[in-house]
Amino acid sequence: MSNTESLSEKDHVIMQLRARITALEELLTVHEEEVERHSTILEEHFQKEQQQSKKALATAERDASTGRLASMVAHQINNPLAAMMFHIEMLKEDLQDFPDFETKIDVIKQQVQRIGAVVKALLGYSRQKAGSDDNISVTEIIRIVTTLFEGTLKSQGITHHLDLSRNIPLINGNPSEIQEVLINLIENSRQALESGNIYISCSATSENIEIIIEDDGPGLGLNPSRVFTPFFTTKIEGTGIGLAISKDICVAHGGDLTAENRSNGNKTGARFRIVLPLNQSSKPTDNSSNEE
Repeated sequence: MSNTESLSEKDHVIMQLRARITALEELLTVHEEEVERHSTILEEHFQKEQQQSKKALATAERDASTGRLASMVAHQINNPLAAMMFHIEMLKEDLQDFPDFETKIDVIKQQVQRIGAVVKALLGYSRQKAGSDDNISVTEIIRIVTTLFEGTLKSQGITHHLDLSRNIPLINGNPSEIQEVLINLIENSRQALESGNIYISCSATSENIEIIIEDDGPGLGLNPSRVFTPFFTTKIEGTGIGLAISKDICVAHGGDLTAENRSNGNKTGARFRIVLPLNQSSKPTDNSSNEE
């Protein structure tokens, strides 16, 4: 073998090695870019999780402080309020022969009762309750609550429509608290309507029960979630506590309560969505649907 041939073979091997090295360098560059991309995603995810944790902690601390303050204020108001009601009743008896004065006292009594309702709501907000371990039928509670409202809604020209899916399983919860949530939401819709419709539906997935309460009223404005802010209300006689309490109850049961504006053709309205987790061993409890 000549020196020329030997040199040519060496050059060929060197060229192959260089090509492999170049390919490895390109592959390394690709992997470095991929690693950098994933690192950026992980960093962004970490920062987002950190921000959410800080926000959740701040919200919990704020709610706890608000609850303590609400409880303190409510207890301070309750005693003088009871004394006022006692003396109002005594005045009514003393002035029953003077209709003009009695009418004015009735107005005062109504306003004192309104303050009492606010105090009661404050106490309710300050008590952060947790769901119980009772097995409850949501459809049964829905039927009970709608029955309670039938007369009031009918007299106001409001029609309620039920759409309850078949075989809704049981959930773990406190029936009184779930009933309180439904009452608050239906009452919210009733107050928003002069006449019209309230639609109540209930369905289940493999993991949750979903209850939707909606109406064809004026809706919830540009920021629907604001209705869950304690003491926020657009109603003259509202306390701004009922929906905040309702959301807390749903969260305490491992679920959630959300609000949005409803759009159906030319009609708008409010839509509230309750999501509650199913029991691990949930079984169907209701074999019939109910539509009205």
